[in-house]
Amino acid sequence: MKTICVLIQFLRFQFLLCAALLASTAFADDTPLVNNYNVGLGPMKDVTIEGSNAFAIGSRTLHVLDLTNPSKPVPVGELGSLGAVRQIIVEDGLAYIASREDGVFIVDVSTSNNPTLVSRYDSIEFATGICKSGNVLFVACRSFGVELIDVADPAAPRHLSTVRTGEAQSVVERDGYLYAGVWASSEIVTVDVHNPWKPEITSRVPLDGFGDGVDVQGDYLYAATGHHSRLQPRAKPGDPGFGKGHGLEVLSIVDPANPKPISRIKFPPGYDIHNDSWSVTIAGHYAFVSDTFNGIFILNVQDPTKMQIAGHWTPPKAAKDNATVIAAGLVPGKDHVYVAGGNSDLHVLAAPGVSQISIKEEKSAVTIPELRPLDQDVSYRTYQTNGQVYAVDFVEDTAIIASGDQGVSVLKITPKFKELSSLKTKDKATDVYVDKKRIYIAEGTAGLGIYERISMGSLKEIGRYVVPYKSIRQVEVPGDGKYALLQIGVHKIQIVDVSEPAKLQMVLEDQHPGLLYGDQTMRGLSDDRYTCVFWHVSGLHWYDLKAKGGPRYTGDNFPGRIGSGNGLVSHQEKTLAVTRGGYLLLDRSERRDLNQVPLHRIGTKRQHLGKPTIAGNRLYTVNRQSGIVTVVDISNPIDPMLIDQFELPGNPSRAIIHQGILVIPDGYHGLLVFDQ
Repeated sequence: MKTICVLIQFLRFQFLLCAALLASTAFADDTPLVNNYNVGLGPMKDVTIEGSNAFAIGSRTLHVLDLTNPSKPVPVGELGSLGAVRQIIVEDGLAYIASREDGVFIVDVSTSNNPTLVSRYDSIEFATGICKSGNVLFVACRSFGVELIDVADPAAPRHLSTVRTGEAQSVVERDGYLYAGVWASSEIVTVDVHNPWKPEITSRVPLDGFGDGVDVQGDYLYAATGHHSRLQPRAKPGDPGFGKGHGLEVLSIVDPANPKPISRIKFPPGYDIHNDSWSVTIAGHYAFVSDTFNGIFILNVQDPTKMQIAGHWTPPKAAKDNATVIAAGLVPGKDHVYVAGGNSDLHVLAAPGVSQISIKEEKSAVTIPELRPLDQDVSYRTYQTNGQVYAVDFVEDTAIIASGDQGVSVLKITPKFKELSSLKTKDKATDVYVDKKRIYIAEGTAGLGIYERISMGSLKEIGRYVVPYKSIRQVEVPGDGKYALLQIGVHKIQIVDVSEPAKLQMVLEDQHPGLLYGDQTMRGLSDDRYTCVFWHVSGLHWYDLKAKGGPRYTGDNFPGRIGSGNGLVSHQEKTLAVTRGGYLLLDRSERRDLNQVPLHRIGTKRQHLGKPTIAGNRLYTVNRQSGIVTVVDISNPIDPMLIDQFELPGNPSRAIIHQGILVIPDGYHGLLVFDQ
């Protein structure tokens, strides 16, 4: 039966594709695109061209290729250790690479056989899409929106601002306006970036499919879409819109602040949660679109109101595992199209005539005003570092701050700020936990550092735990302090015995479907022994730290998707899980559907909650995406009452209440202290 269903799906795909091709004009010499050559680099994520070189990224590596013979590119240089690479642009001898959880890498490629790392920038969230105008780099950061970065000095990029567009995947800029393809909300979001210190959203235009790739030419914006249709029910297989979001949409940008939809063409439907990237590049009268398992489409857009498919490349099976090749990114070149195969290789497709259709458009560059706008909020004091402030904890009256690439700062916060010492970590410091005067710091690829405080606030290392080729991003040491829970990369957790800092030992490693975007481990324990971690797809999983024989997964799983921006904290022997503008009170035996468990909301309005902290009868939540902080009275947990709510300019992490004072790490905006 399964075989029959697969056959029907395949035949349906071929029928839709043939119908689309028959209704179109042919590209070049009226022949299908042919894969003439595979370069032999392994799986690739994206590719671009500058001058006589192609630049391809995949498997943590940048490859530089000589295009003297465009049908057979020759690798001439490479640079590894660039993280989870996703998109690349090259300009004036510098490559800018968005590398998801690993941030942004800037590489000098002026000498093709010797690319060298200039700097790595700690982006506010997963760096996915990237574009540049003047000295401003625009980085699409998944659910946090778009980050604007000053790269006038490529060796020392600096944060300018963030615009909260929603889940941005790809971006393009022209003449002071930025266009972001936004994912699940299916939108093009337009942002006025004439003043990059203060970008402002000017419009949101709905798309039929999930938003991703964007490009502009002339008076038109082109948006590549995928997954599900916005115009029809799409929640589950069999729904009219399920998998039917694939296509290319055209919007008029005669008024650049307010794009207007003018046409749409659809590609065959399909859905795979693990492969969700779609790109578009415009060259002359043609649009080149990569659409994952649908392959590559070339569309004649001479009349953007009547697009026609002019060519198509059906992806073959990958040699490694016989899976369909994933078209992850592309770039048109001289008589060829170069395709990044997400699970295969860099493919070279013959496309006669491509070299004659490229048109270079003149654009005005975004400039950065000299003065940064002053912060007018007087409700808090700000301690500014040169890094991104991720977390804070306290040893008695001393604050320990994890400040990204800046490392760690040790300071007094009252009656005024006084820095006692600093520690330059080998990789970025993203979390800190203090227990029994030991200080645990998550230091990325440098591992978990364990320290004790010595004279004048200085820190002395007494232990280190490293996971080769992986980054430690979060640390919790609950209960009696025998075990540390670590987030490893974006998929796994480990539990490590830290009772002897000089002899650290991993006692459990676990992974479940979904990602760990950050801070998804419960603060505290329930029943003085159980901790909880949630993966964004598979929900909550409980672990027994006092099980016979050592920590173990209990087998208890609440599969509800609570949202990666939310969090967990123990409360009255239960797990308080923030979700859907309120919170659930769960125990390990909960097996009901998410919608059947009582949701405790603060009033009738859906709130922007997030990562929770409890102090006494107050619940504090911070939302890194929206910047909103909420304070709630939970004296009666089933009837919470709103006390206060306000928005911060940065990307706040979980709050700490220290001696009655609210302290919030706010990313590049610094450490905020609310004395009142």
